[in-house]
Amino acid sequence: MYNTTVECTYNSTDVFLETDKISEHDKQFVRSCVYRQEILNIFELDEFDQHAINNKISLLYEKMKGETKLKKSIEEVLKKMNIPLNVRNDSFGFLLLFSYDLLYITNECVCEFLNNGKINKNTIKLLENAISSM
Repeated sequence: MYNTTVECTYNSTDVFLETDKISEHDKQFVRSCVYRQEILNIFELDEFDQHAINNKISLLYEKMKGETKLKKSIEEVLKKMNIPLNVRNDSFGFLLLFSYDLLYITNECVCEFLNNGKINKNTIKLLENAISSM
């Protein structure tokens, strides 16, 4: 259901060499492709299927919804993305944590939870900081 061995690299400086001579636009395109591949790897899918990904995120939310440290981040991401009050709910907010801007740190939170049963306070702080800087 969730591959906890996947390390997100799409946002890392290691994606490119200092000698790479490509434009920022091309770098963003490459990062976007790597993000899509990493989300497929995380959810153990061979091809992009938004419905399948959303279902897996919903199942994951059911496992993690009791994690109180995550609740604040979910509320913050809903506010930060200007989601109307009538649409806001925790499962939708959890889905937003898998967006391009947040996947790399959300993945760390999920892996910690699935491997240890809890999320480290430092990792949650990184997620909160990532949300506030969006």
